[in-house]
Amino acid sequence: MNPPKSMPTLFSAAFGSLHNSSLRLAKAFLVHNFPIACWTLGPLGRRHFSHQNGNLVNKICEDIKRGRWDLLQQDSVVSTLPPLTITQVLLRTQSEPAIAFQFFNWAERKNGVRHSLHSWCVMVSILSFARMFSDAMTLIRHSISGHETCNEVFDGLLETSNWCNWNPVVFDMLIKAYVQHGRAQDAAQIFRLMEVIDSVPHIAACNSILNGLLKSNCINLCWEIYIEMGKRQIPPNAFTFNIIIHALCRDGNLEKANDFITLMEEQGFQADIVTYNTLIDGYCKMGKLDEAFGLYKLMYRRRVLPNLVSYTTLISGLCKDGGMKEAHKVFHRMIHRGLVPDKVTFNSLIVGHCKQGSILEARFLFYDMLRRDLMPDCITCHVLIDGYCKTGKVGAALKLHGELQKRGILTGIDDYSILMDALCKHNRLDVANKLLREMRRKGLKPGRDFYVLLIDGYCKQSDMKEAFKLRDEMREQRLGPDVAVYTSLIDGLCRLGKIVEADELLQEMLVCRLAVESSIWKSLVDGYCMQGNVEKAKEVLERMIQAGFMPDEAIYNSLIDRYCQEGNWQNAFKLQDNMLKMGIRPTSLTHKLLIQGLSRNVIIDSKNYRNQSGKKVAIQMYESVNHT
Repeated sequence: MNPPKSMPTLFSAAFGSLHNSSLRLAKAFLVHNFPIACWTLGPLGRRHFSHQNGNLVNKICEDIKRGRWDLLQQDSVVSTLPPLTITQVLLRTQSEPAIAFQFFNWAERKNGVRHSLHSWCVMVSILSFARMFSDAMTLIRHSISGHETCNEVFDGLLETSNWCNWNPVVFDMLIKAYVQHGRAQDAAQIFRLMEVIDSVPHIAACNSILNGLLKSNCINLCWEIYIEMGKRQIPPNAFTFNIIIHALCRDGNLEKANDFITLMEEQGFQADIVTYNTLIDGYCKMGKLDEAFGLYKLMYRRRVLPNLVSYTTLISGLCKDGGMKEAHKVFHRMIHRGLVPDKVTFNSLIVGHCKQGSILEARFLFYDMLRRDLMPDCITCHVLIDGYCKTGKVGAALKLHGELQKRGILTGIDDYSILMDALCKHNRLDVANKLLREMRRKGLKPGRDFYVLLIDGYCKQSDMKEAFKLRDEMREQRLGPDVAVYTSLIDGLCRLGKIVEADELLQEMLVCRLAVESSIWKSLVDGYCMQGNVEKAKEVLERMIQAGFMPDEAIYNSLIDRYCQEGNWQNAFKLQDNMLKMGIRPTSLTHKLLIQGLSRNVIIDSKNYRNQSGKKVAIQMYESVNHT
């Protein structure tokens, strides 16, 4: 191809109206197809081939080829190498890639240099051309975690093709590195950028993209890449079809997945064990067990022997459907055919039995695992402990927990949570507290919920000393306390008649700007009322309103009841009026309390009627309530 006389002029004329991203791609295309000499203002050309630093570059190249690394380290000029000089050295030594790579690593490790994108691209290109793929891949994986976008990395690698040894396989490696780094969408972008320079990725790179997108649950993009592969005439292989079938099954499109098997066979590929297992899994997840077993039988007819994954998938599907008897039949058939069950197989059966409350069968399977030298995992432990606790067998759950510890099987924080919840419900707080200490010793960090459970339990048992001790521990661990803890502490203090201490905690909550629940205010009101201090209880109500909290009918009823017990039914009726002004509708209990209060104050004597007005009001209220 003959280059035009003025490349920048042609570039502006041909691509001046394009979007920035399109400009970048068009520019990359021109860089790839025309010699560097054409670019009078090229991004690297004039700088890379400048003779400004020629003497320094010559000295460095001579020293590294002779292995004189100590002399380089002592040279003050070399100790502050700019990225441009490093790139020039790499270009001069590209015929000896091992030496170039050694210098590249030395500059970063010993000299503290952070390589530029250009230096990195040159080094990767040199390694890939020399077929040092392992070193190139390691360098790519290490470097793509930087701030450069995938477009910038692609452009950088493409530009290096003009002044150093270059192998287009570098883009396949870049695709695989992005997928391994969990950036499948960036890998898909590289796939599309390659089309601009008419570069076709290997099918292995394409499959890597499809598989990465599938794992990232980008099903639509996965399908788009597959269609683009067809347009670019990239022939699929069996692995490609298996990925697409898997994607369709995950999307619940089993009918189309079956169509793909037909297409696969038409193109000369036979459905393998992976294909069948993928479809069986799809049918089991949708609860279509008849279709799943139909495929299982078809495998035998086509001489594709089911493997451990096939049987485990069927067993899992049966267990989820509640067919434990059939699941065990498949399990024994699998063993009879010489296959050894793994942890996943046992976990499926154990989970199924625990869901049905058959904890003894689950425990038998657990010991069967141990006899087969299979170490139970966190799923096994969690399911068994949860199963015991749900059936009320907390002692058995604790025994299992202890047995797991002796065997060196670590239980997770979720298992401790289940145990502590069950222990607190059964008022075995001391044992629960020991588990909390055990967690701390093992380096596990109990969350706020663990402390809330224990504090609430101790408060209900009126053991306020232990409750406050745990509250202080929460503060040390910077876990609170939160509203739930304050609620339990205030309620516990009020039931013990320690209303002043409870009131102090309420003030502490307000200072901390915590949302004080209605139950806390009610506990204080009830506490003061029980002590006969109705005025103090009313003061709590007023403070509640001033603080911006809306009292409910239960708080008003507590005060009304106390006023009525003291014979002060006038104030009781005032409270009812206040309720109505606040928009709180009196309940049937409110009316009942007022009627009982009025009736108690009506003393009918054979000689004298006292408080006759109270009697009339009570009768009127009674008739009014019954009428409504």
